[in-house]
Amino acid sequence: MEEEPVFKISGEGGGITITRLRFSSGDKFIYHHSEFDPNEEGLVVNIREEYDNFEIPFGIIDEKYPWPELYISTIHSDYKNYVIERLIPKLNNSHIPIDWLNHVKRNVKESLGIQLNYTVGKNEKVSWVIEN
Repeated sequence: MEEEPVFKISGEGGGITITRLRFSSGDKFIYHHSEFDPNEEGLVVNIREEYDNFEIPFGIIDEKYPWPELYISTIHSDYKNYVIERLIPKLNNSHIPIDWLNHVKRNVKESLGIQLNYTVGKNEKVSWVIEN
């Protein structure tokens, strides 16, 4: 069995990781979410679940968390394009504070190696695009 990190994000007090386990019979993906909140009487979250593909655990992250706003420390090249395809819809449906936009732009450039641009329209609606 070979184990390798595929996707990892972290924020204050915790992180979420998807790890690929490679077996001769096929791959398994481990979703691991750990969190500690010292302000809430030491609340601890420690979830570990196994899936047959990357798309399901990434879908959980994409649905529940503002992952482009967090620190993306790992993205495996096998899944980079998949994550990038979901990035713009995620950003365009997010309500990122105006003063946080450049942070997100830098984070995405550093972690995914792509350049983003944004425009701020009426009612501070932000539209994101990938620069070519």
